[in-house]
Amino acid sequence: MKLIIGNNLSDAIIEVDTIIKGKVKGDIQVLSGAKLFLYAELTGDLYLRKHSTVSIYNSIDGTVYNDGGKIEGEQRLLRKVDILSS
Repeated sequence: MKLIIGNNLSDAIIEVDTIIKGKVKGDIQVLSGAKLFLYAELTGDLYLRKHSTVSIYNSIDGTVYNDGGKIEGEQRLLRKVDILSS
């Protein structure tokens, strides 16, 4: 499991199971087979590829583009997220 803590001011590609804490300003792409535990505050879009998973535990100021992934997390946060599925 990979752990990323702090402020990230660029796009990120998640290739392996990862925990992100802090703040992210940029887009996040979760590749097939990877799982992201998103404790960070995200200002940007989230892209889920087929067979990927995201667990959302903080706010997302952007859109989640779901191309066959699984979305988990706290219901109060999920209701506030724009999710587009293909």
